[in-house]
Amino acid sequence: VQSITRALIEESTDSRDLGLGLKDELAGLAGIVHQQQRLMRELAHLTSQTRMAPVETIVPRLQRNVRQTAIATGKQAQLVIVGQEILVDAEVLNQLIDPLLHILRNAVDHGLELPEERATIGKPRPGTITLTVQPRGQVVTVQVADDGRGLDLAQIRDKAIERGLLD
Repeated sequence: VQSITRALIEESTDSRDLGLGLKDELAGLAGIVHQQQRLMRELAHLTSQTRMAPVETIVPRLQRNVRQTAIATGKQAQLVIVGQEILVDAEVLNQLIDPLLHILRNAVDHGLELPEERATIGKPRPGTITLTVQPRGQVVTVQVADDGRGLDLAQIRDKAIERGLLD
């Protein structure tokens, strides 16, 4: 009985030591998992940063578009870009180019007056188109504005009637 009791005590002690060792190993593993999660977050951030490009990479193309449209329409226009240092996902930036070119052409063609009209009403001869890019949290907003006369609602209504869109 005494030898069985001694063996049982030894087994119990070994079991407790093994349990404490496992507890220490698990704590170490938890630290390693935490460190790995932190590294994965850093890697994800770095990966997303490599996909980013500043808006200024498309500025020459936008300015050329405004210049060409101004020449074609006999108008004078300057493009002012606010926030061209903002980083945007390169794929998103590439997808924005065509819509922005279209909006800028429309701003010159339909938004700005001819230089003589602008001078008559006291505005500078060259019209200004402003493209503003702003980060808002995880989203980037793009706004285009011009200093033209605004919408001619009567002319828009007449066109809609002419095309059969309105009675």
